[in-house]
Amino acid sequence: MKTVWRGLLIAAAAAGIAGCATVKPTGGAAPAGGLVIRMTDVQVTGQVAKVRGKVKNTYDQTVQGIRYLVQLWETTGDEPRLLDTYQHEVDTTVASGESKTLSLDIDSPYLAREDPTRFTIEATPKKLGRHDLPPPEGWK
Repeated sequence: MKTVWRGLLIAAAAAGIAGCATVKPTGGAAPAGGLVIRMTDVQVTGQVAKVRGKVKNTYDQTVQGIRYLVQLWETTGDEPRLLDTYQHEVDTTVASGESKTLSLDIDSPYLAREDPTRFTIEATPKKLGRHDLPPPEGWK
């Protein structure tokens, strides 16, 4: 199998892949901070993209569990069109200011296309401090 680098996948960082999610616990103001993604490697083999990097907790509270919502977009027309959604939960604890390894294997037939495909990654906490948080919009 041949491994192919897809420059558009890495270039997608400019389109929001280095996602920073802010959340608003029920009944309170939105906390300062977020989960910041920094990709270090993306390799596409067939219809699987291996995304590697770090996710940093910039909240002032500990994060328990992370939900990753990945959306694949077609960008050949006037307006981007959502092609596919991939979601993954990780049971990990990330203290304030700490970074953890990001490792996602995204499987979608849209990655094997010749047409450009971009994707975005949103990282949201399952629990922030003592508060359970709802899944991000689009989570199934």
